[in-house]
Parts: sequence; C-alpha cells; structure tokens
Amino acid sequence: MSEHRLHKHLDLIAVTISRMAQNSFLIRGWCVTVVTGILALAVQAQDSILVLTAALPITAFWLLDAYYLMTERRFRALYDKVRLTSDLDVDYSMDVAPILGQFGFWKAAFSFSLLAIYGVMVGLISIIFLVMEGLI
Repeated sequence: MSEHRLHKHLDLIAVTISRMAQNSFLIRGWCVTVVTGILALAVQAQDSILVLTAALPITAFWLLDAYYLMTERRFRALYDKVRLTSDLDVDYSMDVAPILGQFGFWKAAFSFSLLAIYGVMVGLISIIFLVMEGLI
C-alpha cells in the first residue's frame, strides 16, 4: 500500500513538471509569433525603430520562460528527493522551498536552452535593424 502512495506522489510531481515544460513551450511559441508580427510591420513600414521594439516582448517572454524553467528545475529536484525517500515517509508535500537556493532565477535565465532561443531572436532583430539603417 505504501508503495502506491510513493508512486502517486511521484505522479503528482511529474504532472507539475510536465505542466511547467508545456507552459515554457507555449511562451516560446507566443514570443516567436509576436516578434514575427512586429518585424513584419517594421519591414513593411520601413521603420527601423519599430524593429527595436521587438526587444520588449523578447525580454518579457524570456523572463517569464526563465521563471517556468526555474520552477521546473525545482520540481525535478523535489522528484529526485521524493524518489529516494522511504515508502513510509510519503507526505504528498509539493513544497519546493527547501530547494530554492539550488536553482536561481538568473541561472535559469542565462541557461543554454534559453540563451539559444532568445539570443538568436535578439541577434535577428539586431541584424534586421542594422540592415534597415544601412550599416550592413
């Protein structure tokens, strides 16, 4: 019976991890959509300053994505902690407070996975801006 409790607790944590990953995926999709729309308007209007406004949603989505990545990492650590507990000690706690120091916000924000996505977008708007200004 207690083994069932452990598996149920691990399932609850796994569902939360999955939800954080899904939210992150949706945020990246929205970011690409919004930035593409702004860039299309900027190119059509031949307005290089409008290109730079694409940095605002990139920054906002980047920070939000970093929050979800940080939270996902904390729940992954909780999963590992619960996985190693005794079947008799299952308390269904979803508290990640003891794990707070291990996975900080800025560490998540500047992780390779986020830098690769959002860094490419920042590079893209920089190149488009420089081309529209005639500097390249």
